Amino acid sequence: MSSTTFLFGQNTPKILSGLTDYIETISDKNSFPDQYHFDYAYKVTHNHSNDSIENFIIYSAEKGNYFALSKDLSDTELMVFDLSKNYLITFCSIDNNQYAISGPLSFFDQFKVDQKVYNFTKNLEKGKDKKKIKHISYTSSYKGVITEIDITNEKKFKNNGFKKGFWMIIQESNSTPTPLIEKGSILEIRTKTSKNQSKASINEVIKLDKNIILSNYKLIDFGALEQVKKDSL
Repeated sequence: MSSTTFLFGQNTPKILSGLTDYIETISDKNSFPDQYHFDYAYKVTHNHSNDSIENFIIYSAEKGNYFALSKDLSDTELMVFDLSKNYLITFCSIDNNQYAISGPLSFFDQFKVDQKVYNFTKNLEKGKDKKKIKHISYTSSYKGVITEIDITNEKKFKNNGFKKGFWMIIQESNSTPTPLIEKGSILEIRTKTSKNQSKASINEVIKLDKNIILSNYKLIDFGALEQVKKDSL
């Protein structure tokens, strides 16, 4: 290892600390809501095509164009997707300090594989009492992939954060439109090919009163760097 590499390695923590300190000074809390309030937590199970199972929690509010994500209800780290501001904010603890680390929501789209095309049609219900049906199923087929979704209009699912959040997390895309959003909320998503199939579904809904207050955190807004760049031109 060269002496230059060694010195750079030694100074890396100082460089990173200096950068975050600078970003904190240019980050503006006034450009964000004072707090994010959540009324519901939805427990989700995602069975992947490779037989792995992933569990996570989606939080949403009865009113508000945002939702949040965590691995478990007990987690103190929370990712908030602000759909109005088009920002992703991670509330977490680092070295006993509370941080809100934010950046443009477009970062999330880098994980998507491609821009799928969906044309959902309603499945026919046979031999059932329509009064007892709590959800309606729709199917779309694209390039050998069959996607089925179950839609509900139950009140506890009818909020904008959940409507957009469940679909967005499973699709790993912010730009893919949420299907049939005007007809209700998605309860289950099933994907099938000739070789694989996966399913994501809501297992439990928990009513809660949860608040994330921004003033309790140090804001590190990476989007502020872009604004500084624009202002310097």
